[in-house]
Amino acid sequence: MAQFGRPASDVSTGSWTTTPLWSKIDEVTASDADFAKSSDNPANDVFEVALSSLTDPASSTGHVMRFRERMQYSGGGSPGNITITFSLIQGTTVIASAEFTKANNDLAYYDRELALTGTEANSITDYTDLRLRFRSNKFSGAKVAWSEVTWAELEVPDVPAPALMNVLSRLSEAWKTLTDAATVAIDPKLGHRFYHSGSTGRTFSAPGTDGYDGQQIVIAMKNAGGGDITHTLTTGSAGAFRFGAGITGLTATAAGKTDYITADYQAVDERWDVVGYAKGY
Repeated sequence: MAQFGRPASDVSTGSWTTTPLWSKIDEVTASDADFAKSSDNPANDVFEVALSSLTDPASSTGHVMRFRERMQYSGGGSPGNITITFSLIQGTTVIASAEFTKANNDLAYYDRELALTGTEANSITDYTDLRLRFRSNKFSGAKVAWSEVTWAELEVPDVPAPALMNVLSRLSEAWKTLTDAATVAIDPKLGHRFYHSGSTGRTFSAPGTDGYDGQQIVIAMKNAGGGDITHTLTTGSAGAFRFGAGITGLTATAAGKTDYITADYQAVDERWDVVGYAKGY
């Protein structure tokens, strides 16, 4: 299931017509019967619409921006080119943006789509203050040209029902067994607690940037062998682990013992900070 933010009011209209613009592009199913039209030969002509309120889905996946547009022109001379920049805004902050170019003589309607990255989705802090911004700019050609936008929406995941949230919470707290390999993969979307057993020192890969801000994971590292082993955490890249002054690295795990590390995800730095290290269980 999903929830959809649709245009609900005009924030700014630039030289686009006909106002109110939001009501021209708010259909549940795209319709070309009405549309927002830019100025002729637009020079960074911008309009912005506020979206209907959404509820924070507590997930960084499944965020998709969509709109439908075309270029039109009239008069003589070469057709030229127009770009439309499509942006998701929270307040005055650009969350995500993409530019689409319409080539000369291309008057077809296009359905455009932009999927947010996990980092972009995590940067949304207020789902009741989201907006879509459209910027049209003609950069070549002699014909009079303009842009038309006929429909737009933002899709985000639905909020799980309370009963399902309880089940998901219990599942996320259960220990997930990590597959033993030279490089051990960790997927924070699967839960919060991970268990690894092996007799050889391994490298634990970067969990990645799909965790949510403040997410905490615990990794239990069992030494199933007969001698000490030392594991390594991947550091230095987006979505990787980061040590601080108190915990600067991992030390040997004694034979038959389990060590635990705890890491918190800091979305602003895209790092999993190692905040806890307990040994010898």
